[in-house]
Amino acid sequence: MLDELTKMGPRPDLRETFEWLTRQAMQEVRRASFLLAGTCQRLREAGIPIDRSSLHILQLHPLFSGRTLVWTSETGGTVQVDREHGVQNTEMYLRSPIKPIYDGGPALRRRLDIDEGDFDFPILHDLKAQGFTDYTIRPVLFSRGQTMAVSFTTQRAGGFTEAEIEALDEILPTFSLALELQETQRTAQLLLETYIGPIAGENVLEGSIRRGDGAVIHAVVWYSDLRNFTGLSETHPLDEVLDVLNRYFDAICTAVTGHGGEILKFIGDGVLAIFPIAEHGAGDRRIAQTAMAAARQALRALEDHGDIRCGIALHLGDVMYGNVGARDRLDFTVIGPAVNLATRLEPLTKGEAPTLVLSEEFLQAWGGKARSLGKTELKGISEPREAFVPQFED
Repeated sequence: MLDELTKMGPRPDLRETFEWLTRQAMQEVRRASFLLAGTCQRLREAGIPIDRSSLHILQLHPLFSGRTLVWTSETGGTVQVDREHGVQNTEMYLRSPIKPIYDGGPALRRRLDIDEGDFDFPILHDLKAQGFTDYTIRPVLFSRGQTMAVSFTTQRAGGFTEAEIEALDEILPTFSLALELQETQRTAQLLLETYIGPIAGENVLEGSIRRGDGAVIHAVVWYSDLRNFTGLSETHPLDEVLDVLNRYFDAICTAVTGHGGEILKFIGDGVLAIFPIAEHGAGDRRIAQTAMAAARQALRALEDHGDIRCGIALHLGDVMYGNVGARDRLDFTVIGPAVNLATRLEPLTKGEAPTLVLSEEFLQAWGGKARSLGKTELKGISEPREAFVPQFED
């Protein structure tokens, strides 16, 4: 009986950990890295000798299928590793203890202070070499059935006691609730940023969700269009067309967002974007120069592809930035005469024409050299408008 009690060990006091998870963590902690670190630190204070912990999270992301957070007691901080789509087919994943947990299996525990010949997962050899004595990985269950995973490792001689393992299981449901709340908020923000952009997404999350919500802002309006996309679509296989389209969008979006602009929408092969100007007048030149730098970067990137050409029109003016649409189906975008003018200027880049045209308003703000194309009748614009082609010395 005494041996059994010794094996069980004293029962850790989890009251402070529960208090932190249910109050401060759910209200103030906004990142999974802080949640993991805070939980592990408090479990150590409760007497559970956690020296390393890893949290494995599946996620909705255009680039990554999941991420791994690794916390160590030595540093007190976490390191994040993003997992690209397709990682589930790699040898590393297939031979990891994460896979059986993701597949719906039970918690696993492996003592590391034994003969390495008994190890069934390669990572256990690495952990043993680092001086760890006990390893356990346990499912973290979300309310809609998704399974995440968290591991705990110790360097204490003899490993974890049974009472400590039971304490970990006792705390995990509350930890799971806090993590799911964080991940739900993170996923909502990520999906909004992915589909309508970071600035528009933030506005929606802050409550701008009714039709008509929005404001008039001063901005550079960007409109670009892929050359000969219709002909390409009719003469090439769909997979080749999609490849060209994606390379074009990559070049445009990298340049725009890299210079502080926001992609608002893809219209077929067209891209509508804005560069907001916070200080009307004082900021016009700086933002116009920034937008010009983005346009030049995009065009240079497309030149590297060789087979992709596009036209870009830049205009500057006031736009209505907010929600438009039906009562229960909205689009967060920009509307107004400035948007109309940018989209009508862009066709001047077709054929053998210059690939970049500017409105008079943009040219005045930009301050560079340009060649006039003369006044031109533009579809839907009441008066002829003068357009310009920038002239560069380099």
